[in-house]
Amino acid sequence: MFLLSGLAATFFFGGFESPLTWSLRRSLGEDPGFFNHAQLADGSTQTRIAIGGLMFQLACAATLIGKTMVGVFVLLWLQARPDARLHRAMEISRRVLVPLGPVLLIGAALWEWARAALWSSA
Repeated sequence: MFLLSGLAATFFFGGFESPLTWSLRRSLGEDPGFFNHAQLADGSTQTRIAIGGLMFQLACAATLIGKTMVGVFVLLWLQARPDARLHRAMEISRRVLVPLGPVLLIGAALWEWARAALWSSA
């Protein structure tokens, strides 16, 4: 259930996007990273940990986990219902969708790799 809910949260419910991540992105910049590279007076650079980037990544992870847990609770609620047809449909979907989930995840990763490798060089 966690895998199916995680895939649904990632591909259909916006993944880690939320009003919190939107506001952090507005205040920290479009791509807040883990590290800042500071130019020192002698010409060398120093790498420092960026607290804002860490907070952004934690907010993204919390949003994705929260959306996944909402999906798990909905599936648990549907499974606890006494309707026999619903339980049977969920059992069939579990047998089909659990093996299909990793295949879709690998397919999406390959698509993004191919899109970046083939079309970005043009």
